[in-house]
Amino acid sequence: MEIESTVYFSHGDAAVNDALRALFELVCCNAHRYVEDPKKREKAFAAAANKMKAGSGKLAEKLMRKKLMNVKEFEFGIESIGKAGNFTLLRCQHGSCGDQMVVEMIEFIGKLAPEAVVRAFGSFDEDAPEFWLVLEDRNVQRRDVPSDEDWDNYEEERRETFEWWKEGLPKPLQKTIGKELGLTGGRRKAIPSPW
Repeated sequence: MEIESTVYFSHGDAAVNDALRALFELVCCNAHRYVEDPKKREKAFAAAANKMKAGSGKLAEKLMRKKLMNVKEFEFGIESIGKAGNFTLLRCQHGSCGDQMVVEMIEFIGKLAPEAVVRAFGSFDEDAPEFWLVLEDRNVQRRDVPSDEDWDNYEEERRETFEWWKEGLPKPLQKTIGKELGLTGGRRKAIPSPW
């Protein structure tokens, strides 16, 4: 099973926002700052996190060393990094435990920058269940929408979930994502990719 997701984050302080983006560029395989060697990547990621918030280096190391899906090396699965206004978008692709990886990424951002606005949306393959994540008061809130499009309340639940999820996002970004997901007109896509 393949999981595609997009994580959206922003921070009111431009310096913190830029530092968060730079931090994730270290682990995005298509970013210019990507560190090829796994050990050097782990050290660079921890040092960058520690520079942002004292003591965060150990938290970053712990996150990097997690062994999800029984793999030897923890990877975030970030395929590309985009930007929409002051929001950074992390486009991710994972195996079956990808939703848990995304939850841990959001928790990490919340611990590193508690005032950050963080959202994520993901889907387990096309026409499969969707998961919607919001960072609220340092806790990740999750809502799942079942995949059964024949279910009477499917579209209604998707719209209600989107209304809850988009709170705090800038209106242009809300419109773009809503359109991409077929919630504000247009054809539904599995994952929003506005860049």
